[in-house]
Amino acid sequence: ISRGDYHTLMKRMTDELEAAAHHVANRNQKDMIDRYVSSFSRGSVPDHEDASRYWIKDKGPVVETYIGFIESYRDPFGLRGEYEGIGVFTDLRGKAFEVQVGLHELLGHGSGKLFSKDKNGVFNFEQDKVINPLTGDKIRSWYNPGETWDTQFSTIASTYEECRAECVGIYLSTDRNILRIFGYEGAEAEDIMYVNWLSMLRAGLIALEFYTPETKKWRQAHMQAPDVSSGQLLYNKYSTVTDDHLMLRDIVMARKMPRRLFVQPHTSIDTDGSVVLNEFDSSFEGIISSFLARYPNYDTELESLWRNDQHYWKQK
Repeated sequence: ISRGDYHTLMKRMTDELEAAAHHVANRNQKDMIDRYVSSFSRGSVPDHEDASRYWIKDKGPVVETYIGFIESYRDPFGLRGEYEGIGVFTDLRGKAFEVQVGLHELLGHGSGKLFSKDKNGVFNFEQDKVINPLTGDKIRSWYNPGETWDTQFSTIASTYEECRAECVGIYLSTDRNILRIFGYEGAEAEDIMYVNWLSMLRAGLIALEFYTPETKKWRQAHMQAPDVSSGQLLYNKYSTVTDDHLMLRDIVMARKMPRRLFVQPHTSIDTDGSVVLNEFDSSFEGIISSFLARYPNYDTELESLWRNDQHYWKQK
């Protein structure tokens, strides 16, 4: 493992974060940014976890951001996180998405306990009292020393965990007390429930695009004791594509839209001190224009990073 391969780009990002820290709306935002800078400068995972905690506390910000090396879908080992950032929606779908993401991240990924036994034979749960709610029996399987979620569930670990978090989100989004915490009551809360369910249903249909009928496999998709056999059966049950699903897949593929392009807008300070938003066309030309505007004098630096990576790739 090498460190600091992209330190020049990370440095530029931390410089911008430090500049943004002077314009935060509250202390939580300041503390979050400070932890981001520390994490991205030193590679500290605990600092990024602390930044996430401050992000949780910052409720309903006008500008919201969450950045870092998060999801590991594209890593063959399911371990290395890919850098990403997310931000603000304003319509009803956006409000429902905010509820779903909040519950997904905080109570989906953020809850649960892995039953385990350490090298001294000590369990982290009371064997005589804890009952498996699915079977009514005592817990009969657990993680042994050296075993993790990823090593036990292998190629389905990442998607399984995402499904778990999504289920938590969609279930709890029907709880009116929870919706009240997000600021939604009455008819608006009812609409949030419906739109969130409808959005999830639509996402499931669109995901059929990533199923290959010829091989009967998914290309990419989005139980705390290591009961792998039961877990695999449950996973297969809900990910199996039937003939009825394939009929729907034909409709999805026939109506497939061109892949949407994310083009990064920029902000700049005008001569009178006001902030100006500079946007670009949603096209490949727009992406190039955005990069050129962002890095007008750094082409040699980016090329240098590319060249430094060459020795990792074997030439045939």
